[in-house]
Amino acid sequence: MVIAGFALAKFKLVNHSLAPSLIQFVLYAAAPCQVFYAMVSNPLSKLLYWQFWVAYPLSLLIVVVITFFIFKVILRRNLIDSLIAGYCATVLNTAIIGYPALSGFVGHVAAIISTTTVYSVITIPFVTYLTKLLWPMVFQH
Repeated sequence: MVIAGFALAKFKLVNHSLAPSLIQFVLYAAAPCQVFYAMVSNPLSKLLYWQFWVAYPLSLLIVVVITFFIFKVILRRNLIDSLIAGYCATVLNTAIIGYPALSGFVGHVAAIISTTTVYSVITIPFVTYLTKLLWPMVFQH
């Protein structure tokens, strides 16, 4: 999907000004509809693919740590900016990498529910907690 989008833009088959509208459509319409459809039409047993429940959160953590390191050490940003950059680096990985990788193992519908659940239940609370923990260190009076 990423390569196709890059090629379409590189060879000017799609106008660059369409990108914001396409992103909004995917985030606010297509993805929520896909998740809702997956939830109402899939048996719960398809979600019990334990290897995914270990590998995917671990891969998200690795991306957060690498991005955090780049922003903190190389770009010399503060702790909060670096953490948020790490979090932002994982946001689209759920839809662009996590879902396609998992769908081959457990099927289209279960992959949608699993990637969304992992991201919502594990990643967002973890980053929120770390931000709360680091906030006083960054903004001391």
